Amino acid sequence: MQSNFNTKLKPQTGFLILSIYFALVLSTMLVFWQVRNFDFVNYDDDLYVYENQHILNGLTPDGIIWAFTTPNTGNWHPLTWLSLMLDCQLFGPNPGWPLTEADIKRDVSRILGESFCCNCTGFIRRPAC
Repeated sequence: MQSNFNTKLKPQTGFLILSIYFALVLSTMLVFWQVRNFDFVNYDDDLYVYENQHILNGLTPDGIIWAFTTPNTGNWHPLTWLSLMLDCQLFGPNPGWPLTEADIKRDVSRILGESFCCNCTGFIRRPAC
């Protein structure tokens, strides 16, 4: 007897796929929703965000040049700097909303990954496990 685990994709499985996507988003939100109330940590957030004036100013021409020309904190990672600048531009120096934004990106990635695996394998639910 074949398991339901290997259900082949059929046109009528749209509701099942949407249910899986909803479960993926809900499970991530349940775990990570609390991060919107978190504060900065004293590991390296001072160097990267709340004491870094280039980041706190948001996306500016000087900040973009700085991001691409400065190996600050011993690393050269301009996309990280630009992302942090955009977060400060959009949300201010509040750590909660950038973390929530990361949660939304995580959800989108999970849905895209599940969709990709379903389309490549032709099976539903197998990639979700």
